[in-house]
Amino acid sequence: MRGGMHKKLDVLQSLFSSKSDVYCLVETWLTEHCTAVDVPGYSCHSVCRPVAQRGPTRGGICVYVAERLSQFVKVWRVAADNSYVWLHLPHVKVNGCEMYLCV
Repeated sequence: MRGGMHKKLDVLQSLFSSKSDVYCLVETWLTEHCTAVDVPGYSCHSVCRPVAQRGPTRGGICVYVAERLSQFVKVWRVAADNSYVWLHLPHVKVNGCEMYLCV
């Protein structure tokens, strides 16, 4: 998203005002030196991309889960290059099968 930090924060504030249970954000550009934004009422599972050898660091993933559900969501696997993350939702069943979410 282009624009200053205030524009990005306005978009996030608008997004989280809808009160969904899970938000998946990609291309966060977070590195190990930059943490995800704390959002009241949500826990965050974030995966930072390693610093690029050449050019800007890109990628990064944040999954925000409503605190009332966060105890039921576990990080299952993370790609070796941190390009995706699998979450396991063992208490959510679809046709009798446990649910997994890949971001």
